[in-house]
Amino acid sequence: MVLGNLNNLIALRTKDGPTQEFVVETFGRTAIHTVRVGLNHGADAHLGDFSSSYSTQITETQEEAVPADILGKLPNLHYFASVSGGRRIKGRFQIIDPDHGRGSARPS
Repeated sequence: MVLGNLNNLIALRTKDGPTQEFVVETFGRTAIHTVRVGLNHGADAHLGDFSSSYSTQITETQEEAVPADILGKLPNLHYFASVSGGRRIKGRFQIIDPDHGRGSARPS
């Protein structure tokens, strides 16, 4: 019940099956479009006998927005997030080095 009331969800690498299922369910499904293009042409032995055709086929399938197996393979500090308003994010946390740019000398 508590997890269902969360507005924001940040998912790092998860190996646990039930947790992966919860995250996949939270992110929902999305439409995947596949485009197939075909071009055919032919010529006969007679001069001027030529034919050609062009075809385009678009198909749509519903797939998981974030597949469960991807959640177990995320690199270190990478995440998927679902924030309020239905926005989905794939991101990476930055490591902040407080000594970056100071050089090797330390103040005394």
